[in-house]
Amino acid sequence: MIVPRDDIARLERVGDATWPALHREWYDGWVLRYADGVTGRSNSASTVEPGVLPLHEKVAEVERRYQARGLTPTFRLTPLTDRGLDDLLNDLGYGEDAGADVMSVLLRHASIDTPSPRTHARMRVERAPSAAWLGALSAFGDDRGRPDVLRAMLEGLDVPSGYVSIADGGRIVAIGMGAVAHGVVAVFNMNTDPAHRRAGLGRQVLSDILAWGGTQGATEAMLQVRRDNAQARALYRSAGFTRAYSYTYRRPAASG
Repeated sequence: MIVPRDDIARLERVGDATWPALHREWYDGWVLRYADGVTGRSNSASTVEPGVLPLHEKVAEVERRYQARGLTPTFRLTPLTDRGLDDLLNDLGYGEDAGADVMSVLLRHASIDTPSPRTHARMRVERAPSAAWLGALSAFGDDRGRPDVLRAMLEGLDVPSGYVSIADGGRIVAIGMGAVAHGVVAVFNMNTDPAHRRAGLGRQVLSDILAWGGTQGATEAMLQVRRDNAQARALYRSAGFTRAYSYTYRRPAASG
């Protein structure tokens, strides 16, 4: 299915609003995001709209700005990316990672499970990331080894956000979060303790995020998933999500 460019631009705006950076700059149609190296999206340059400056000049300036902050120059390429940027980065020796797919679903078409009484009793939705939620992210999720930076990023969100957790024996064993912007609930940080996987907890967390998003006025949901994460992709497809578009990161080859 070919997704219209306007829809891709709309979902990109949602992603920018719902997954924060510590600092953001606009430069000739590009958004440059910085967050001390925590997460790729929050530390990369993306095309938002066409610019007027020569691409080689823009790339050199992006390199200068990221290096001045001690960060690896990183470009996030989407279907909105300037024509010719990919080839230019190849010529400059930039490497490419596996990237990810952005998936979406209209909430009226989503398969949302009703938690069982036992699961519902253990499930919580909070409006801010608690110490326990962040602790779970560090324990079995991925806080990139910088819980202080991630906390600052999440606390800097200026859109409605909900933090879902499921506990077992008083200890959190599954988490996820949602944030709503432009009528879309974006899903992030879906993680389950390895000892509790394959018990349906991820699906329950996802369902609760989508249901919560509906209470915040969302009519659509989106998320991003790496192409090599077959288990997560199967879960999202079973909930009704389909691929909208893909993106990749380009970094100097020496950076990996």
